Amino acid sequence: KNAYAVIGETESNNGDVPDNSGGDDYFVVSVKGDGSFKFAKTYGGETSDIGRSIHKTSDGGFILCGETESNNGDVSNNKGSDDYWVVKIAANGTMKWQKTLGGADKDLGTSAAPTSDGGFIVAGSSESDNVDVSDNNGNADYWIVKLNGSQKTGDEVTAVSAIQLYPNPAQSTVTLDGLTESANVIVYTITGMEAGRFESVSSSLTID
Repeated sequence: KNAYAVIGETESNNGDVPDNSGGDDYFVVSVKGDGSFKFAKTYGGETSDIGRSIHKTSDGGFILCGETESNNGDVSNNKGSDDYWVVKIAANGTMKWQKTLGGADKDLGTSAAPTSDGGFIVAGSSESDNVDVSDNNGNADYWIVKLNGSQKTGDEVTAVSAIQLYPNPAQSTVTLDGLTESANVIVYTITGMEAGRFESVSSSLTID
């Protein structure tokens, strides 16, 4: 109650920062309402691990997202270059599982959030066209992955669907393909403000 959590990255290994694994690590700080630490923890490997989003989950823990170049320490199964890195932690900061998503090129995770079915929706951009990523349209594409809720470290990627968005960059209209019927779509601006809510009636949805 009245606790907050933030994510970023750190190269430090002293002061408020524990156990840096090398380079930049995800750095998560949870504070109580009075500003005192609940926990401060790092997650990552020997190279660059950039934390970009944190959302609370129904079990009281958190889902983290960003990107990683590491393939050691807390990170396993990097597909090459930068991968999305999704990390589930408990309420006390203990890592429950981690998963890399991507291909051989640059895949930059922006956000992961819980969904109503107990899974997670993961979003960012991808330059890859292999391993977990297919049908790249050139350069960096939006890449959205839906994960089920039964992830475990070391599992193969259990993606329910990969959603395609085009054109990229979008102007006044954007189309989403690969949706489930009656999917609820919430659109946010780049600053995180909600721009609108939509419901699909088929696997494709065009938003003006």
